[in-house]
Amino acid sequence: MIRMNVIQKDIVDFLKADSTIQNLLAGSDAADVREDQYQGRTFGYPAVRVDVLPQSPRNTHDQTDLSTLSFTIRCYTEGPSSKNADYLGGAINDALHRQQLYGTGYSIPRVRSAGLTGAVRISENLWMAMATFIGNIYPSELVPTELDITLWGDISDIATLFQDSAKTNPVTTSLQAIGALEDKSGNGYDSIQGEEGAWAPRYVSPIQNGLSGGLWDGIDDILNPPTTLANLFQGGDVPISIFVAFRQSSNTGVQTLFNFGGPASVSLLVLDINGTTGYRFLRRDDAGTLKQISAGTPDLSSHLLSIEFTGQVGTLRLDGKVIGSSDYSL
Repeated sequence: MIRMNVIQKDIVDFLKADSTIQNLLAGSDAADVREDQYQGRTFGYPAVRVDVLPQSPRNTHDQTDLSTLSFTIRCYTEGPSSKNADYLGGAINDALHRQQLYGTGYSIPRVRSAGLTGAVRISENLWMAMATFIGNIYPSELVPTELDITLWGDISDIATLFQDSAKTNPVTTSLQAIGALEDKSGNGYDSIQGEEGAWAPRYVSPIQNGLSGGLWDGIDDILNPPTTLANLFQGGDVPISIFVAFRQSSNTGVQTLFNFGGPASVSLLVLDINGTTGYRFLRRDDAGTLKQISAGTPDLSSHLLSIEFTGQVGTLRLDGKVIGSSDYSL
């Protein structure tokens, strides 16, 4: 279980350890980065207060398994100008945006800035700037970044989506085209759509159970990982695991979930849905020799389909349950 007060303390400790922030706090008690509920007798300036916003349950000391988290950080300075408060707020925004935070029992793979409010005067010589952040939070045992991940595409994370392949125009609202999906593994294997708009899937929020996701037309919408990724698995029997969360709107034709292209357009690895016949994993070597697993009965419910390929044996799972396996040594 995840305790929100633990997260709040960890954010305080992170800010205390940042040298840029501490330099901006020079002249103040360095310990004056505190949780919002602090009721001590001393309150020096500059000062920073961290407030992890209560969601459900409302008591921040209760345990929670929230999938999202939001928090604000308020920066106080004294003086005739708002400049120092703005500097401090900007430094905190830069330090935490896209930062990974880990603590006891939880992980936030990527913190995202939700806005930086410029300093406002709250008394004659007292100013306050405020930075707001959001992030997806996981129990430690479920954190994807604790695995050896090569590519992690998370369309529910709007901060990783762009309308153009050059990643200059962010996706900001539902139904916009996805021209690029940033790789959250940190390896730089971003998936792009060169024909922006024409063959691009759409970002939809919400799409199911209040969560965001991507909508493909089932015909020609596609996001392409770079060929350098496929090259990692070319030729030899290289182990790989692939996980895809999806829901079909119909059982018509073959719906490709993941495809690594090989030499001369020969597919190396394919994970797809073959109409109503079965979920499939296909492996074709460089010579064109093909083996496949086809198992299960496709339906229109939400599923997690995965393949674990050891370099020889492939195991196909649907929602964590084994539905088929095969020896793929060719």
